[in-house]
Formats: sequence, structure tokens, C-alpha cells
Amino acid sequence: MQTITIDGFNLTAQQVVNVSRAPLLKVALADSSRAALKQSRDYIESTWMHDEAPMMYSFNTGVGLLKDTRIKVEHIELFQTQLIRAHSAGIGEPFSEEVSRATMLLRANAFASNYSAPRVEVVDRLLAFIN
Repeated sequence: MQTITIDGFNLTAQQVVNVSRAPLLKVALADSSRAALKQSRDYIESTWMHDEAPMMYSFNTGVGLLKDTRIKVEHIELFQTQLIRAHSAGIGEPFSEEVSRATMLLRANAFASNYSAPRVEVVDRLLAFIN
């Protein structure tokens, strides 16, 4: 079985099409991306996870009109859950499986670049859905 390895930088349009159309095609996270994500997350956990940390939009602040409102560390998990729920509404017919698979792959690949520094578990979960 063929596996495509993503690192945030080398995914091609053809690979996206192939993954979206071939449910048996597997996707994996590159070891280099996995290590970089862990290193970034460790830095965030040790440097930013306290209430005196500088304010960073949507990380420890609200969004939109609440961009200047600090979210205390003890409330960050709840804030993130509520933010996802607030954006989980839609109208119209659901996307096709192909579009959903391509979208999850593109999001996982963007996360793999490590510009957003998500937990590696977020990328792993997206890949589990695809696989």
C-alpha cells in the first residue's frame, strides 16, 4: 500500500487529488515535522502557558471584538472548544467525501509546516480521519 508523507512543504496538487480519490492511499506525517511540532509545542507550553505571558491573538486572547480580552490559562481549553463550536455551523449540502478528504489533507499539511505550532496530536487526528 502506498503512503504519502507530508511535511508542510512538498505536497503536490496531484497527491491531493490522489488522496481525495483513493481511500486506501495512506498519509503519514514526516518525522522531521513531528519533531519540529513537538519542539514548538514544548516551547509554547513552557513559555506561554501562564497568565502573565504576552497576549497573542486567539491563543490567549479572544477573537474579533474580543481581541484585547485575555483568556486565562485555566479557561483556554474551554475557549478553544467554544471557538470551534461557534464555527461549526454551515448551510447547504455536506461536502463530498473527496472534498472532505482533500480539505483535511490540506489542513494537516499546513499544520505540518509548523507555522501555527499545533499539537502533533491535531495533525495525527486529521491523518487518522483520512486513513
